[in-house]
Amino acid sequence: MSDHQYVIDATVENFPQILEHSFIAPVLLNFWADSCESCKTLTPQLLTLSDEYEGRFFLASVNADEQQQLATQFAAHSLPAVKLILDGQVIAEFTEALSETEIRAFLNQHLRPPEDERLGQAQQLFDKGEDEAAMTLLKQVIAEKPESVSAYLTLAYAQVRNSDITAARETLDTVPENLAQTLEVTSLKGRLLFTDSLIGAPRLDELQQRIIDNENDSEAHYFLASYAIVRGDYESGLEILFGLMSRDPEFRDQAPRKTMITIFDMLGEDPISTEYRRKMFSLLH
Repeated sequence: MSDHQYVIDATVENFPQILEHSFIAPVLLNFWADSCESCKTLTPQLLTLSDEYEGRFFLASVNADEQQQLATQFAAHSLPAVKLILDGQVIAEFTEALSETEIRAFLNQHLRPPEDERLGQAQQLFDKGEDEAAMTLLKQVIAEKPESVSAYLTLAYAQVRNSDITAARETLDTVPENLAQTLEVTSLKGRLLFTDSLIGAPRLDELQQRIIDNENDSEAHYFLASYAIVRGDYESGLEILFGLMSRDPEFRDQAPRKTMITIFDMLGEDPISTEYRRKMFSLLH
């Protein structure tokens, strides 16, 4: 499936990057298995549409047999199961083999208008590790098309990924007032509320070394969780916070528990939130 330009083979390891894609364009998670007969009809239709729509959505293909953790996380109990992710959240889904006309109607209900093609070029540069060139390109798009919310968001996420939290804040502060209250911008600003704890924090590699040296370094664990949350990897962040809550519940006036509750509020009914609510309840009771 990787022969298709806008198709990603999803794994647990690359899923944080797939979530980041959902802030550029919707991501369609297609859970399939060799034993699913209707998947054999549905999947080729989705592949064809991903080519035709030319990047207006990304297709993330999930082999449910091999990626059971993702299947459980997204409650893909029966196949086919197709979930549409926008801005890091599941916003729609279907669990049957639809006709091509029905799939088009489903997509068109949620797709954004075509974006500047330079956004796709910037993402390709990020994928190659050429972050500076990608960010320069995004700044050009913003200068010429200040109404392009995706350009702001993509740039801000890149800055977060590079631990440049101040720059990410400044990028979002320049979003025009009439766009600043869109779901995409407010969602990212919500994540950046966690960045206050990262101002002046050690870099990720330093924190990882601190934990190697002392696995009970609560501050290092908390910083790592904050970094994960800011970049949208809620599951990793919650797992670190849950471990910290188990070992050191009084750290920073019960910060692990309070931070987890804040994330639950941000995620709503997301399966990740449900899982960790249950874990927290079991730990507390």
